[in-house]
Amino acid sequence: MNFPLYSMDGHKLTSLKGEVSSFYELIREDIEQMDSDTLEGYLSSLKLDLSCLKSSNYFKVYNIKGNAFVNTDSEIDNISDLQLVPCESPLEILFEDGIHSTIDFYDDYLVCNGDYIKVLSVKRFSPELEISELQDLADSVLNLRRIDNVEAKAKLNLKRKLHFGQLFENIKNIDSENAYQEAEDLLEDISNQDDSLFKVELFFLLKDRSKESVDRKTKVLINELKSRDCEVLIESRALATVFNSLVPGVKPLFLRDHLCPASYLVHLFPLKKDLLQDSGIKFFSKRGKEIGFNLFDSHAHNYNCLITGSSGQGKSVLANKVLLEEFENGTNGVVLDLGNSFKKTAQYLDGTIFSEKFNPFRFKDSIYLKEFILSFIDKPWDQREQGRLVKAINEKKRFANSFKELVLALSVDFTGIDLYFEEVWQYFSDTDENLTNLIYCDLTIYPDRLKRPLIIFLIECFKNQTGKRIFIFDECWNLLENNARYIAECFRTFRKHNASAIAISQNIDDFSETELGKVIIQNTFYKILFRQTVSNNVFLSLYEKELIQELRSQKRKYSEFLVLSEEIRKIARFYPSPIEYELFTSDKSDLESFDRYFKEVGQYFGFHRAIENYVSAKYLGEEL
Repeated sequence: MNFPLYSMDGHKLTSLKGEVSSFYELIREDIEQMDSDTLEGYLSSLKLDLSCLKSSNYFKVYNIKGNAFVNTDSEIDNISDLQLVPCESPLEILFEDGIHSTIDFYDDYLVCNGDYIKVLSVKRFSPELEISELQDLADSVLNLRRIDNVEAKAKLNLKRKLHFGQLFENIKNIDSENAYQEAEDLLEDISNQDDSLFKVELFFLLKDRSKESVDRKTKVLINELKSRDCEVLIESRALATVFNSLVPGVKPLFLRDHLCPASYLVHLFPLKKDLLQDSGIKFFSKRGKEIGFNLFDSHAHNYNCLITGSSGQGKSVLANKVLLEEFENGTNGVVLDLGNSFKKTAQYLDGTIFSEKFNPFRFKDSIYLKEFILSFIDKPWDQREQGRLVKAINEKKRFANSFKELVLALSVDFTGIDLYFEEVWQYFSDTDENLTNLIYCDLTIYPDRLKRPLIIFLIECFKNQTGKRIFIFDECWNLLENNARYIAECFRTFRKHNASAIAISQNIDDFSETELGKVIIQNTFYKILFRQTVSNNVFLSLYEKELIQELRSQKRKYSEFLVLSEEIRKIARFYPSPIEYELFTSDKSDLESFDRYFKEVGQYFGFHRAIENYVSAKYLGEEL
């Protein structure tokens, strides 16, 4: 065929017939993040805007590789909330790298650039479709032109008259009765300006590097459409003419047109677009589309994150993924574990596994030392006494060579304060341990009296790290109520230091029932929620609670979670690679299997090499 374009100037196109049109990318919202009321308003607005289009103009809507584009001879820059942005590479959209070969047509396929392409047109649409239900089946082109209301009424009147006689036959013709009623209702809606009528045709484009592959795709698509009560035609005799009309810049011929109301047309638009963030850790949408999650996104008010979910749903697995990705990108951090959920990841990253002894006097900040000392005391002190303690610390820390010397000096002004430490002196050292960029501590190996002070110490370690940092708190909030003010202040100020706190718990109610929890909720920009039972008084909306109940996880395959922020409420999936699964899993049989391997063989290689060898053997032939 002769190529049907005469010229291209940026996003402006001129066909061989002199028809001038423009090509745009269609910028869409993520309709999955809309509740039912918002979505209904969105579709109503789109329907209204379509009904206001001029009947003299055409629109060609391209759904190519998950992106959407519009070619039109209308001077328009948006349709409802769908923004049109000029796109200067229209042929590359349809032909990928442009056209660098002839286009050869055969019986029911064509060949271009080494690709075999089939074109299928819709012969019959399903009476009902979900929103964008056909979008993910294959690349497609939707051609449409609004019919003037006078012409629309005439067409519907004719259709109504054709089926009217069938209403009085002895044997009912159900299809004819339905067609009559449909024409009657639509005629009334158009007369009342509640709807409008369009000429519509929809083509699917199937492409692959061999005819056999494209034939297989064709069979799959036909079966998928049949299951949705749609019927298609494989273009053959008119293939060259049809394909010619699908090229951007060419006015559609409407050889396969259907009469379609705007209320139905909005469901044919490719409205689905998965949006989370432009960069960051790669997760997937429920549709299988790649989406990014960036803890340190510049638009975030703070970088703190709350992760909650029932046991076994994958919350620790996700936090491990964040830790692994961030650390490999140069982020430092501290992990406060409660049961070995993060130990293997810390070992894999050559982190410091915190020993039983530590030096509280490593840091001399008076507020930190006050909080560390008060964490041993059961009853809260009033502000006056706390101020007196800070003053005493400021005076005496200059002359103390160890934490024990400081406490003994403080006991002169605070009688008996040293007695709170009698059971734990053996856990304190006077030397500083060499700490790496990743510090790991398992709280379960320490006595209860030492857990709160240790958390305070580790927070100070974290504050003294440099660069981007993350602090992971795994289910230890009941230990921190007496230090709520200090913890809350840390959460508020972490962003100033390019730092993120990640708080993990089994249920979001854990954070809505205490003063410290409420402050943490208020100061976490991201909420990542796995499937869980949520009470009525929690801060989530009804729609967000419904989304939580939709969440599913499949062991060894993926975990599904809801990401919430001021602008986001998106369901995402994480598919761990084999090495990620073995690092992050807390399954007893998986842990025992690796422990046996490590004791028998792996210990001679070092942890990093050992787990890679173990995974290579266990998942032979799979990408790690």
